Amino acid sequence: MPTFDEIKRINAEVNKIPYMREFHDDWRPAATDFMGALDGADCDSYATLKMLELVKADQPLDTLRLAVCKTETGEDHCVLLVDFDGETWVLDNRRPEPVLMERAGYQWIEVQSASSPTGWEFA
Repeated sequence: MPTFDEIKRINAEVNKIPYMREFHDDWRPAATDFMGALDGADCDSYATLKMLELVKADQPLDTLRLAVCKTETGEDHCVLLVDFDGETWVLDNRRPEPVLMERAGYQWIEVQSASSPTGWEFA
């Protein structure tokens, strides 16, 4: 299992990928968002890539969840939630460092189910 410093490193590394706004609202990352990361990624692609990198670093899958929220300006946004050391952290392409979920300032809409990674729960 990675340390919190490793989680922070993965967040920062993925955040270096240039941002590219998605033109359709499907909340599914396209394979080209990962394979051709040189072109850029949108928020759900950042979150999914962080999840994949953390799983490769031996972070248990049941501690990782995608979440859909509204930003302070009312825009839809997707982030990765990481349960670590009894707290839930938000890994967000809009922030350089992980932040505690309750301090993120977002309105939570849906969170991926921890018991079923293919299911979603209303927040």
